[in-house]
Amino acid sequence: MDELDILEWLQGAAPALNDVMVAITTVSTYAAVWLILAFLLTCSKEYRRAGYAVIVSVVVAWILADFVIKPLVGRERPYEVTGFDILVSAASTSSFPSGHTAFSFAAATAVFIHNRKWGIPALVFAALVGISRMYLYMHWPTDVLAGALLGIAAAYLCVWFLSRYIPAYRDLPDPRESGGQ
Repeated sequence: MDELDILEWLQGAAPALNDVMVAITTVSTYAAVWLILAFLLTCSKEYRRAGYAVIVSVVVAWILADFVIKPLVGRERPYEVTGFDILVSAASTSSFPSGHTAFSFAAATAVFIHNRKWGIPALVFAALVGISRMYLYMHWPTDVLAGALLGIAAAYLCVWFLSRYIPAYRDLPDPRESGGQ
């Protein structure tokens, strides 16, 4: 089974999911849902630290995916190769890695690091973002896998960096230290 077989299976397995997959991709475009979540977290003194981690992680994953790796790799998107009639707007960047998946996993992992109870649903939603990108023929499975790994690594690196080198971040309350997980 190659990557195209996986995409065809996803499309054939549940064609009734078109609207759901378009909605998932749409709310995650430009990291909108994640930045709204980050804003709400920063409004709470207890979760401000998580909100800042989400913002920094999303930005780092976005820069690495869209401005560093994609131009270097230049991989064609599945709809360009197959002629699939896409349900969303055509992309202006190349396929590898999936930026939507990268910043979704970056945000979800940052949430998970700070609060596992909220992090698990965030990670499930991030996985749905990746599935939606394949379902819509915007990305190959390896694009999504690479995006997920990039996002997870970006979040851990950013939280480590913020905790180690940014005193203002370190001084924020951390619910993990008071048993608030």
